[in-house]
Amino acid sequence: MYALQDAPLTIAHGAWGRGLRATRAIQAGETLLIDDAYVRVLRTTEAVHRCHFCLAKEPHLQVCASCDFARYCDDVCEASARPWHKRECAALQRHKDVPDADVRALAQLLWLKSERTPAWWAPLGAMASNRHAMQDHVREEAAMLAFRLGVFLGTEEREALGLTNADELMELVCQHMTNAFMLSDAYLDPLGVCVNPTLALVNHACDANAVMVFPTMQRGSPSRMHLVAIRPISAGDAVHMSYVDVATSRAERQAVLQERYGFTCACALCERTQWIDPRTALWCTSCSEWSGSAACGHRRIEPRAVDMGEDTDPDILVHRTALAPPSHYRVWPLLFAAHTRAIERQAWDDAVQCTMLLCAGMQARGARDARSALYPPGHPQRAVLLATLGRLLCENVELHDTPSHLLARPLPCLSMLTDMTSRRFMAHTFLTQALEEACIAFGHDGGAMGALVRACLAL
Repeated sequence: MYALQDAPLTIAHGAWGRGLRATRAIQAGETLLIDDAYVRVLRTTEAVHRCHFCLAKEPHLQVCASCDFARYCDDVCEASARPWHKRECAALQRHKDVPDADVRALAQLLWLKSERTPAWWAPLGAMASNRHAMQDHVREEAAMLAFRLGVFLGTEEREALGLTNADELMELVCQHMTNAFMLSDAYLDPLGVCVNPTLALVNHACDANAVMVFPTMQRGSPSRMHLVAIRPISAGDAVHMSYVDVATSRAERQAVLQERYGFTCACALCERTQWIDPRTALWCTSCSEWSGSAACGHRRIEPRAVDMGEDTDPDILVHRTALAPPSHYRVWPLLFAAHTRAIERQAWDDAVQCTMLLCAGMQARGARDARSALYPPGHPQRAVLLATLGRLLCENVELHDTPSHLLARPLPCLSMLTDMTSRRFMAHTFLTQALEEACIAFGHDGGAMGALVRACLAL
C-alpha cells in the first residue's frame, strides 16, 4: 500500500509510466509526503561512527556482541533495531568480511518479505526495474551485485527465501538499482542507501520541482524521508525530482540516464537553447566575456585548459576560475573536494575561499530567470553551502593571505575578510540567506539545518 493517504498527491499514468501528480496547488517549501524507509543501511565507512538504528553520530557506541559490527547509542536503540538486525546478525557471523550497503539492503528486504504480508511487499514488487533498458556494463554491475547477494545469503538461506530462480534475483537487483535512494543526514552528508516504493514513484526531471531530504535527525528515533516542493506546483502538474546531480553537464546527465534508466531527459533545463550554461561556460580571451559551449566566433579558452585531473590545491583552483567559472562541471567537483578537505584540516583560509567560490558558482545563472542557476532557489545544497560559509565567517580565526591576487577578476568581498566588523556583517547576510533557502529545501522550519542557522544568528 502506498503512503498517500494524507498527501496532496495521486498516482497518475503518463508517457513515462506511473508517476505522482499534485491534487491541489502546492507552495514552495511545502512538505508533500513523509514516510519511513522500508530499509535503511549505512555504508561500511559510516557504520563505525553511527548508530545503526537512529543514525546518530556518537563518540561512544555499544557494539553488538554477536556480530561485532552493528553499533547503537544504547540498549533502547539496540532493542528497537532487533527486528531488522536479528537475521543480518546471523549472516554477518557466517562471513569474515562485511558486504557493501546494497547487498545488506537487499538482504534485509528479502528477510522482511518472508515475515510480512503480500500486501506489504506489493509496492516493492511493482517497482520498475529498467532491466532491459540498461546498458550492458550496468547489467554486468547488477549481475555482480546479485552474485554478492547470493554469497552473503548462502545456499540454505536462498532456498528458504524461495530464491531459486536466477532471473528473479536479477530482476530484484535491477529494481533496487533503479529505485534506491541515497541515505543522508540533515546536512546532506551521504551515509548509505534506503528504499521506499512510494517515493520511487516520483519521476525524473533535471529541472526538478521537488527534493527528497531527511530534515531532522534525533537520537533514539529513526529519521524519516520527506518529499518537499522547492517551487510552486499547480494542481494536476507532475512532481519531479532529479535522479542525477544537476551540477554536471547536460551531456553527462543524459549519458547516466541512458545507461541506467534507458531514457533521454526532455525537461526545460535540458531543452533550453540560446543561453550560456554555467556548467560549460568558458572565458573568451578576445571579447573578455563568458561564452557557451557553442563557438562564439572569437578565441575561447579550450576545455582542456581547465582539465586539472584530481588536483584540489585551493590556490590552483582559484586561479583556474579565471578561465572557467566555479560552476563549470570540471571545476565544481574539485572545488567541492578542496572545500571539504580544508574544513577537515581546519585550514580556515582555504575553507573560506573555496566555500565562497562554491556559493558564487551554485548561484551562477545562464539566463535571467533564477531556475537557470547551477542549483536553483530552494535546492538543499544552497542552504548547506550558504550556512557553511556563514559559520566559517563566524569562526574566530585569522585569515592570513586573501586570494584576490590570484584572480584575474578579483572578488571585492575578499579584501573585507580581515576586517571583523565587515566579516560579521557578511556572516549575518549569508546565514540569513541560508535560513530562507533551508525553509524551502527542508520544509517550513528548515529542519535541523534551520535550527543550526538560527543558533548561529542568535550569537
